[in-house]
Amino acid sequence: MILDPTLSEETVEKEAARIAASFPEGKATCQNLGRKKFAYPIKKQTQGYYLLCNFNADAQKRTELEQTLRGNPALLRYLIIRALRPKKKDLKAQG
Repeated sequence: MILDPTLSEETVEKEAARIAASFPEGKATCQNLGRKKFAYPIKKQTQGYYLLCNFNADAQKRTELEQTLRGNPALLRYLIIRALRPKKKDLKAQG
């Protein structure tokens, strides 16, 4: 996720905590990657705060999260992707 650069560090941390708190205990983590410059402007901004959030959720909870994110004016952009789990044979080869 990318948050508005005009926000304070404290507000960015609160947003990360709010997103993580919307999931059951221990199911989500949000990491603040700091303020970075964009390669091109996004909503007339040239930089923003990057948040990396990992979570486990079913499709319904993901949809609820997307609706919440769309309504957040502090959010410039977000992307939700599905992480692939390693195959069992790959785990056996590593171990």
